[in-house]
Amino acid sequence: HQYKNVFEYGEVRFENIVPYMKYADIALAPYQDLPDAEYLGESSLKLVQYNYCKLPIVAPYFAASGRSHVLPYFQGKIGQNIQDAFIKAQSYDRQTIKTDDIRDWKDVIDLMLSLPKKEEKPSH
Repeated sequence: HQYKNVFEYGEVRFENIVPYMKYADIALAPYQDLPDAEYLGESSLKLVQYNYCKLPIVAPYFAASGRSHVLPYFQGKIGQNIQDAFIKAQSYDRQTIKTDDIRDWKDVIDLMLSLPKKEEKPSH
């Protein structure tokens, strides 16, 4: 079934994706609920890109990481389903999404260099 407002572009190279994303209304991050998948909420580059574009994000509960603009859903009959998450995302005020904590690569390297060095154990 085709929808007039849904487009599929397939895989797009990283450097070409932002022009597509910045004009989106809602971001979708349909991560699979696998053991230890919670790390995606903290380390997903896709979530950072969505955040940078100030998009409300529809994602599974384990990827929400306490961000108010990530509208979580649960698979099955427990909690909010994906339809409810999309409805809430449609009315989310994008201007409230903060981007000041997004680091560029220079910031990341500066942070890494500022961390205390691990003391080396003397070799015998």
